[in-house]
Amino acid sequence: ATLESLFQLGYVLHAAGRVDAAGPVLAEWERRSTGRPPRRDTLHATHLQSLGQHAEMAGRADTTQLPAAERYMREALAIRRELFGPRHADVGYATQGLASVVWRRGRVAEGDSLFRDGIAILRAAYPDGHPDLAAAIMMHGSKLLDVGRRAEGLALLREASIMGPRYLGEDHLMGTTYISAYGNALRRTGDPAAAEPVLREALARFRRQTGPASIMTTRTEIGLGDALRQLGRMGEAETLLLGAYRRLAAERGVRHPQTQSALRAVVTYYDDARRPAEAARYRALLAAPGGDRGGATVVH
Repeated sequence: ATLESLFQLGYVLHAAGRVDAAGPVLAEWERRSTGRPPRRDTLHATHLQSLGQHAEMAGRADTTQLPAAERYMREALAIRRELFGPRHADVGYATQGLASVVWRRGRVAEGDSLFRDGIAILRAAYPDGHPDLAAAIMMHGSKLLDVGRRAEGLALLREASIMGPRYLGEDHLMGTTYISAYGNALRRTGDPAAAEPVLREALARFRRQTGPASIMTTRTEIGLGDALRQLGRMGEAETLLLGAYRRLAAERGVRHPQTQSALRAVVTYYDDARRPAEAARYRALLAAPGGDRGGATVVH
């Protein structure tokens, strides 16, 4: 019972975004688990996979966490294969989790192969589609875009943007996230005309689902504003980008990474609009690479 409580506390901290606080709790869970009779049940596999996800997230700031993430994911996959055989949906889900960590460790070919294996298992398990399949497809598509495989990546993201909302329903937040991911991928890869209607749909859904001032709404406004900038629709682009920046600055401060991301979009807008005075005003608020401009103030 103590072990289960420790794990659940660590999991809740991780889910709340408090990765630094979750780390010691989950490490204590692992320490107390070591030396006990080995468990080969679904609950233990789920715990290991959650630990792997935590370590992978922590690995964004500290890459020394990634070997542990891979170890947890491999053990979770091995247990699921023992329990269910090689083609069960849970095995497909665990395989794509391992694929993500392996890719993050720089072994792209191996990660790509694992993603394909995991998705093939999920397609066979869910021939009519499923939210877990949509999630795996979206993750693989995003990874392919990161390494310049545009056509493959966009095709997978488009499939996820259709499958996810179809099975999750009109008002499910994750379904809207799939649509937003596809729209932003189109924007980033140089097709703002195709991105615009997709991002408008995502923005309308986020405003309805999470409210006009939520972070999901704000981030989508930045994406749509940037697409409109690329299309030369400068008036609406400026309104969206400045509104999103000012909201983030007021809520999170100028130095917050998400505010800084919005600032970069604003600076790009004013550079593109050939308005150097405004560009300089906002550029002055950008943190130096690797630094912190904590004393910066909001420009209105």
